Parts: sequence; C-alpha cells; structure tokens
Amino acid sequence: MRFGVLVSLLLFVSCPPAWADVYLLAQESLNGRPTTQTHHWLGENKSARDDGRVRTVMRFDLDRMYVIDRTTRTYRSLPLPNAPPLSMTISQTADAVMILNRPARRWRIGGPAAHGLDISLWVSAEIDRGEDFVEVMRKLARQPGAEWLNAYSEIEGFPLAQEISLSENGLTQTRRSEVIRYRIADAPADTYLPARGYKRVD
Repeated sequence: MRFGVLVSLLLFVSCPPAWADVYLLAQESLNGRPTTQTHHWLGENKSARDDGRVRTVMRFDLDRMYVIDRTTRTYRSLPLPNAPPLSMTISQTADAVMILNRPARRWRIGGPAAHGLDISLWVSAEIDRGEDFVEVMRKLARQPGAEWLNAYSEIEGFPLAQEISLSENGLTQTRRSEVIRYRIADAPADTYLPARGYKRVD
C-alpha cells in the first residue's frame, strides 16, 4: 500500500513564473518493463495526476482531495491529510544520466521518512524550479507515506525521474517514473474539479 501511494505522487513538479499551468507526461515502469503513461498538471495551489482511468486532484486552496473515476463516472471528496514531518537522510551520488537532453544527478533518500523504501531521485540543476515548487512539495509531503517529499527543501534542481524499490520476502520490485514530455499550457476544463454529471459517492 505504502509503495503504491509513494509512486502515485510522482512528479507534481515545476512551478514557472506567474503560476502558469505545467503539463508533464511520465512513463512508468515496473522492474524495467513499461506499464503506463501518466498525465500530470500543476497549477497554483493545486495539482492533478491522471492514469487514464482515475484522476487524483489535490486542491490545497480548498483543503480537499478528489479521486475521480472515469469508468463509473463517480468521485470521492476527501479532506487533505496532515501527517507530521519525519527525519530523513539525503545524499547526492556520482551517478548521472541524460533525461530530456539535460544532465540529471542521482540523489538518494533514506531514514524514517523513506518507510523502508529505497528512493532515488534524478534531478537536473539546469532547470530552475523556483520556491513555489518547494512549497507545493511541502504540502504534498503531508500525506502519510510521502513525508520524504520534504527532501526538495534541500535538493537543488528539477526532478526528472524517480525510482522506488521495495524489498519483501526476498523479492525486490522497482517502480520508475520518468518525465518524457514537458510544456507550459492552459489546463483543460475540469482538470482540477470533478466533471459536471459525475456522482459523489463518499
């Protein structure tokens, strides 16, 4: 459960000047095998992640989280959680790769905030994230299991990929999410709210 929650939070990132909405397309994989592509939007005090079936919307301005299911045309409206921060270790490695034609260095997160997971972030110092980005990460880090997102208060740069590994019963599963498209654009209607005609079920 905690593994899925952490992965689903990936890459609500990048806050350009004047809070223009940011669109990201991320390729997700499990143990090196591509699984799905997820769409991410970020606006002022709000974010959305869409896997094609479920869209999860975080409305920090309304203190609400919407979980919207296209297949049933229903949604749940939940209060945002407020988990206390946890300590963590943050270390930069010598590993480097090219993502979106930009060099990205690997950072590793450990300690209580990692909840026993092996978390690696690939971060490019060539993309200015801005202080607004840090504030959004702090708010997302209030979700239980996502406290490690507070690491962005110390890591400089823009995250282009993350890898999260979970080892249990002698088996290791590694999920990776990598940004493959990025643009600044106006979000479509109903991106940050349930669409008209959807039924609330909670």
